[in-house]
Formats: sequence, C-alpha cells, structure tokens
Amino acid sequence: MPGIRMDVHLKQTMRLSPRMLQSSRILQMDVQELREYVDGVLEENPILDRLPEQESQREFEGLLCNAPWLGTSTRTADEEQHYREPGAWDAAVTSLSAFLIDQLDHISLPQPLRELCCYFIQTLDENGYLEQEDIDAVLALGVPEKLVSQAVETLQSLEPSGIAARDLRECLLLQLRRLPQDSTVAQRMVENHLGVLEKKRWRMLADILHVDISAVQQAAKLIETLSPYPGRIMREDSTQTAYIIPDVFVVEMFGEPHVVLNDYYVPRIGINDSYGKMLKQEADAETKGFLREKMKQARWVMDCLERRHKTLERCAQLILRTQMSFFRGTTPYLAPLTQKEAAAQLDMHESTIGRCLQGKYLQCRQGTYPLQYFFPHAVDAAGQCSEQMLRLRIMTHIREEDGKHPLSDQRLSELLAGERLFAARRTVTKYRKLLGIPPAYIRRQ
Repeated sequence: MPGIRMDVHLKQTMRLSPRMLQSSRILQMDVQELREYVDGVLEENPILDRLPEQESQREFEGLLCNAPWLGTSTRTADEEQHYREPGAWDAAVTSLSAFLIDQLDHISLPQPLRELCCYFIQTLDENGYLEQEDIDAVLALGVPEKLVSQAVETLQSLEPSGIAARDLRECLLLQLRRLPQDSTVAQRMVENHLGVLEKKRWRMLADILHVDISAVQQAAKLIETLSPYPGRIMREDSTQTAYIIPDVFVVEMFGEPHVVLNDYYVPRIGINDSYGKMLKQEADAETKGFLREKMKQARWVMDCLERRHKTLERCAQLILRTQMSFFRGTTPYLAPLTQKEAAAQLDMHESTIGRCLQGKYLQCRQGTYPLQYFFPHAVDAAGQCSEQMLRLRIMTHIREEDGKHPLSDQRLSELLAGERLFAARRTVTKYRKLLGIPPAYIRRQ
C-alpha cells in the first residue's frame, strides 16, 4: 500500500476582483446599457444624485447646429414608443403560425386532422419548411400514415404558396403547380434537373428536355420569380425597425472632423453634499459604516465611468486620425488598421481595445457604423489594401462587367493588380463569396 505524502508547490496566479470585473463590464457597455446601469445605481445608492439635464440639452442643441443629421439619434426607449408608426403590426398576431391557423379556421376539417395540422404548423422552421424528421416522429407514435399525408397535403394547400414543403424541390414545384400559365417545362427542370438549372447550362437542358433554348430560358425566368423561403414572407412584413443609439459622433467643426462622445443620453451623476456632511457628523458607528461604504461605491462608479469615457475617446480619436480621408469624404475606402496596432499606438492591452469597441457604433455624415468596421485587416503584403477596399473594388468591377463575358476571379485579380491592389485569386474568391456574388459561369447572361 503506497504511503501518504504531502507536497508543497509554489505557483503564481492572477485573480480579478469583483470590482475589476465590473469595471471591465462597464467599459464593454454600449450607451443604452450604460444608461440602464447608471439608472440602477442611482436607485440603489442614496449618495449619488442625478444632475440637471438642462446643461446637457444645451450642449446637444449646440452640436445640432453643426450636424443637423443628429436630430433623431438620441431618443430614449419611451420616446421610441411615442414615435412608433401608427398601425404597426403586432408580431404575436401576424406570425406565420397565426396566419396558417386562421386559414384552417375557415376550412371544415375533422378534429383529428385539424389537431395534427396545428401540430405540424408549430414544427415549421423559419423558412416555412416541414422537416421529414418531424413527420417520422409522428408516424413513430402510431398516427396513421393516411392521416399524416392528409395533414401535409392540407398545409401545402394554404397560403403562402410552397409552405410545408420538405425540401427546395418540392417547395418550387408546389408554387409552379398553382400558376395559371403552362409551367410544364419549368416543373420538369425543377423535378429532375435542379443541379443543371443552378449552373445555367441552357444548351444541356434543351437537349435533355428536347425543347428550344428559348423555352428553357423562359422557364428559368419563371422559376426566378418563385420564393425559396415562403415562411419568411410573414417575418419580413412583421419585423419592427431596430434603432441604434451611437456611442460616438464625428462632426465637422470649423471645417475639420471632431470626435464627440454621446454623453447626452447617459444621466450625469454627482455626490450629494448633504450625505458628505452627515458622514463627518454622524456618531452612530453602524450608520457611519453604511455611509462610508456607499460613498466608496459612488466614487468607484464615477471613476469607472470616467475611465470608460477616456478609453472610448482615445479609441475614437485614433479612428479619426487613421481614417481622416474617409470622414472628410475624399475617399470611400478605409485604411488598414488592426486592434493589435491600435493597442500598440495607445499603449493599451489588446483585450481592452476589444471591450471598448464591442457593440458600439459611430455616427458620421456618411452613416452609422459599428466601431469595429473601422478596423479592417490588410489583405496584401504591403499592408495598403484593406478588406473593405477590396470588397468595394470587386463589387465595382462586377457591376460594370459585360454580362455575356463576366469576369473570372483570376481576371479580377489582374484588374486589381493594375490598381496596385495585389490580391491573389484565392483571396478574390474568398471575398466574392463573402459578398454573396456567384461565380462567373452563373453570372453569365
């Protein structure tokens, strides 16, 4: 039997205190989260007071004189409720499931069939498709196969056309069969030759189907009018507009862009003088200890807010200096800048830069952008071409190409090299795919 030993090991570890963790969270908060946090602190800590907002309002009105486009960027949640468009749809009653069940209510169905239809409606995915696994699960419970088939057919007869399909092929066929015009060629293409159709091999399809190329192209145009995601129709109609509150403004003052932090949306706080006097005069040890703890917490919160302000301002100033040509409107392109380079220039840790940028937005006269948008990586060895610049140039070349002779990725790489933007063919392919642009053989008209 082995003996029992006791060993002593020395190791060095670093642990973050709760206050350090909270300080990091405050730095990571966007302006909306920060407002909610400050409101909560004001309710919990009697030492802190909300300062009058008249001065902040005057400062914002002065800023509006230089940038009238800032007029709607600092609405509160209550104001957004007030500005909600009249007649806006309620997603709870305009959802896809509610729309389908409403149609079932107007159809006379046996109770078992209706209940099974309602169950399948709840299992539809976000695109309106009915998964075969859900059908198999119902069959495994002993539900008659005939009843399941009737339920699927009933759902597929509802609007929108193509709903409750089990795959893309069935979805397109359901829509084609409802069209008033003759869609025989289109149905044959979808049912048996969908892969060839995706590659736009018109001559091959004409030979297979024994029809003219014009008939194949006409059928392809008909198929393009169909919706591959019928379930998204209701979602698009009922989606409410999401409003973004910028954390940083870039405004022209005296002919030059300047950084202005959105401190107008967050309540300004200060220490109540009466509690400070009470702390000096109070004799009761318990009360004095409570006030001392609340005073320490109040000063710590104010210090964290000040550190967040300074860190965000320094990051925004660096963005302004690096992307000055963009903010002046002389170029639509961004210069390459990584968070690692920013951390070196600002003498900060890279994780601090990441927390400072996360979830925050910058508004300028060009529009509203995430702060991370202004940190594009370089895609060439010289470090002169950013990801954003490469994407814009690829989109421009493809937009101007001859539809009968579309540009290949290799040709795009050569055109970019002529502009001194050296990107390999595989790099062009990568960013073309990220832009959602199909390859040349599919773009050919």
